[in-house]
Order: sequence, then C-alpha cells, then structure tokens
Amino acid sequence: MHPRHSKTYFNDHGFKEESQIHEVFPKVIARHDNICLDLIPDMIELLNDIRGQTSGNTVLNVNSSHTTIETIHRLPVFKDLTEEILRVARDFMFEYGYDPLRRKDLYMSNMWFNHSNKGNFIFPHIHHGSFLSCAYYIKANEEKHAVMFNDFNKNLHEETVTFNHMSEVAFAMPCKAGRLLIFHSDFPHGVPQQEHEEDRIVISGNMVLKTLPLNERSEAIL
Repeated sequence: MHPRHSKTYFNDHGFKEESQIHEVFPKVIARHDNICLDLIPDMIELLNDIRGQTSGNTVLNVNSSHTTIETIHRLPVFKDLTEEILRVARDFMFEYGYDPLRRKDLYMSNMWFNHSNKGNFIFPHIHHGSFLSCAYYIKANEEKHAVMFNDFNKNLHEETVTFNHMSEVAFAMPCKAGRLLIFHSDFPHGVPQQEHEEDRIVISGNMVLKTLPLNERSEAIL
C-alpha cells in the first residue's frame, strides 16, 4: 500500500528530507598532537630510572606504576605536562558545554605510566571515581600502536555483515609521541595484545572536580 501523499517536515533542527538516518548521542575523545614534545627526553630519562618500580595485574598486563607510583604529576619534570593537560581538559569542558565556572575546579588526582612491549595488553576498563581521564604518549609508533575505545551497550542481537561508523562497537585511535587524549572516565578503553617488539610508553591520569558546599557554590556563581 502506497501513501496517498508525503509530507516534508521542518522544525527547529532543520529537518527537511523525507528520509534520514540521524546519528545521536555521540561519544567523544579530544585529541591534541605535538604536546610538550621538548619535554619528552627528560620524561623518558626519569621513567627509565623508576621503571623497576612497576608491576602488572590481570587487567593491566603491562609494566605499570598504577599501584606503585600514582603521583608522577608531582615530580618537577612532569609539572609543565600536567598544567598543559589541565589546560586542554578545561577547553574540552567548555566545548562540551559544562559550566565555565566549574573549569577552575578541575585538578589532577593521580597520574602513572605504563610501559608495554610484545605480548603485553590491557583489558577494556573504565576509571571509577574520576571525571575525565587522559592518555599522553611519550613513546609510540603510529603505525603499530593503538588504543581501543569500546561500546558495550550496543545491541548485538544480530551482527552486521560489515561494520561502519553507525554499527561499530570498537574504535582504534593510533598512538604517537606527543599525542594527548582526553575522554570521560566512564568510556571503556583498552589495548590489544602487542604483537611486535617496540616500546610504548604512555602517561595516564585521572582528573576530578573539587566539590564545593552549596552555599559556597552559590556565592561563586554570584
């Protein structure tokens, strides 16, 4: 049965075609390249000195300081990098639409490094208890290294024959030295098992928002 007539709809969103596929509720990753390149040699030198103070676990199958040294942002060599990460993260908050007054309340709560080589991997996970997370690569090969972001909420009752940007459940972001990624901490991500002998060193961190009492927040807004 064919409709007797069709109608073109217009509204506040500017819909004007009779048939459309709308992409809604995007997941976002802020990517900035060439961050603090001049500091990388000094950071690598320091990390080489403390690489023996790392450990792995069933989730982080890499040499990681996550459970041993989570405060590398307090070391002098990482101070400028931390400030740059916070600057980028606050700009991201603005673009995302958060209250501009809240951007000043963002601070780095913990920071660690992961060093991986052949056979290492990181299971998909989220960062509980934080607002924004970051990954900054000080050593990586863009053609060989990638971090995977996952969507575990998509209905896979019937898998597609081919995946495209609408149906994909995983997204690979290439890694390279000087690349900074900012994303919400509840965005699942991981690293597939590395199949080649080439070091990857990443600085990871979590950022949180300072919590103000309601009366102080009201006064700040005024």
